[in-house]
Amino acid sequence: MAKIKKIETKEKIEVTENGIFFVKLPKSKITLELKFLTGKDERYLQDFIGKVAGEDGPTVTDLYSRFIVSVNGNEDEEHIKDFIGSMLAFDSKFLREKYRESSPNINVNQIFECKHPICGAKTSVQIPITIQFFWPN
Repeated sequence: MAKIKKIETKEKIEVTENGIFFVKLPKSKITLELKFLTGKDERYLQDFIGKVAGEDGPTVTDLYSRFIVSVNGNEDEEHIKDFIGSMLAFDSKFLREKYRESSPNINVNQIFECKHPICGAKTSVQIPITIQFFWPN
């Protein structure tokens, strides 16, 4: 795993060598220890979506249970689940925003501009990342 020292967001977030970072919730003042979702976590959530086809997919609480490592230093899974179930809505929104800001992402969008004199339209399109991206013909 690559070592990450700081992540550029509105506020500096310190990340440990293990990819763990801390967020203090604004209303409850609780400090959460968080990790980035791994490929295994993402597969779990995708499998969960597949198992409940026709129903709502994973909830925010399912997502939280995959990336919250501790609540005020307590790593007990039942304690974390209890906390997630009773988290204030304001703190929950803040946590989602902080996690999204902190997650390493690659922007694969490209602006497409029609060169036809009559059209001249501009739109953002997502560049597909397929196996051909890595091994072109």
